[in-house]
Amino acid sequence: LEQSLQNLKSEIQGMVQDHSSTDWEELIQKLRELKLEKLAEYKKYTTEVIAGNLLYRVIDQSREQEDEKIAESLASDFVIKPLAQITKNYVGFDFDDETIFVVDEADQKHEFTELSTGAREQIRLALRIGFAQKVMQGEAAFLILDDAFQYSDWERRQRLVDSVFDLAKHNWQVVYFSMDDNIRDLFDNKAKKTGKVKYARIDL
Repeated sequence: LEQSLQNLKSEIQGMVQDHSSTDWEELIQKLRELKLEKLAEYKKYTTEVIAGNLLYRVIDQSREQEDEKIAESLASDFVIKPLAQITKNYVGFDFDDETIFVVDEADQKHEFTELSTGAREQIRLALRIGFAQKVMQGEAAFLILDDAFQYSDWERRQRLVDSVFDLAKHNWQVVYFSMDDNIRDLFDNKAKKTGKVKYARIDL
């Protein structure tokens, strides 16, 4: 029995990390303190796990709601109309997890990242215009574009410029930065043909 008690005392000394203490009352008190300390740690980590789980659920729910809003916006006339007008080929969007598909007139889906650079530029502009108009709910706002058309072919460039002027006709303010002489000339020529839009070219 004495040997068993000695072994037990050694185990407790190891637990409390104090081999200098030999008094039973002192060891038991330290063991109680250790138990309370570990209990506090357990509660802390459990609280963190529960809080993290709740936060994840809230974020996940918020993400689902955000996805629904995005899907709703992608299907709205605010976005579909400029998409069809600018691209002359694509008429809608489809949404699958993290992937956006563009739907053409033949109801064929095309993954956005696999499209040509020029096509992506057109779609990005349509999205900018569409989402901006949806947020503004018919009110005029402004767009700042930094050489957003430079990778588009000649035919697409003209349609993109036309789309910008259509916005300007509805009192939108558009600032377009460009180092491309052809795009500059397209804007200049369009401005000469469109008298209802205030247009200014500034050479920097």
